[in-house]
Amino acid sequence: MVKSIKPVPERGGRTLPFWLVGLEVHPRGKPHPGGRSTLAIVDTGARTTVIDRQFAETHGLSIESSEVFAEDFAGTALDTWIVRDVRFSIGEWTTKRVNVLVIELPSVLRDLGIGVIWSPQTSVPDGTMLRLNFTDGTLEVLDATELARGAPTVCSGPAADVPNASLLVDATIAGHPVRVDLDSGATALGLSSASAAGAALESLPDAASGERVGAGGSVPTVELPPQTVEVAGQQFQAPLSLSPASEPEGGPCASDGEIGLDVLKHCTVDLTADHFTLRCRRRSS
Repeated sequence: MVKSIKPVPERGGRTLPFWLVGLEVHPRGKPHPGGRSTLAIVDTGARTTVIDRQFAETHGLSIESSEVFAEDFAGTALDTWIVRDVRFSIGEWTTKRVNVLVIELPSVLRDLGIGVIWSPQTSVPDGTMLRLNFTDGTLEVLDATELARGAPTVCSGPAADVPNASLLVDATIAGHPVRVDLDSGATALGLSSASAAGAALESLPDAASGERVGAGGSVPTVELPPQTVEVAGQQFQAPLSLSPASEPEGGPCASDGEIGLDVLKHCTVDLTADHFTLRCRRRSS
């Protein structure tokens, strides 16, 4: 079992409430067994694993050009590269080898020693189950047979140079049905203003302008006071951020938004290479 490192202090007395772990990066073709150590954000909302370009260059990883499209938290297109056939170790546990995306991470993350945004759903080895307990901040490795029967399928995107997968669940927010990512890289509950639910809620009289911080940076938002969220058979109250979007997301893995750590801190995700379950505890009154 691995215990997370949190919260992380930031300049000015603020904190970044991300779930962090110490991690080693093991590229292919290196003669020595030791990996390159860094901090990693455990980000179930990241559809592929990302390595910071400065970290990759400093540690001699073999970077290739890429045509993979990526954008930051504000929707701005990013330059991308690829490092192929990488595995990661967290404690004594090791992921399967995957291709990972390389981008320039925000300086605030780099300054804190964060070199990787890790997408666990893209790198779980066959036969293994990860138990991500966001309440206790622990990561436990179990046999895949421990996963509950009938578990939902991890949604995989189209084939590309890097794996692409997401954990999507049905929920309701303020009575509106939504399909959302389980996103441990987000601090708050969020919806796209282009979604049907987001468009309906954006006009509420208590909506106010604000800013939301996530693993990819910050973006201006419309902020709403706590709304009722129903997910995994439980009900929560959480503030809601509405992020700007030019048009609704498409494709089989499209979502209306994300459930961040303000709700996930009450939950546990069990995750294999192909399936996952979400279990949340009832909040005490």
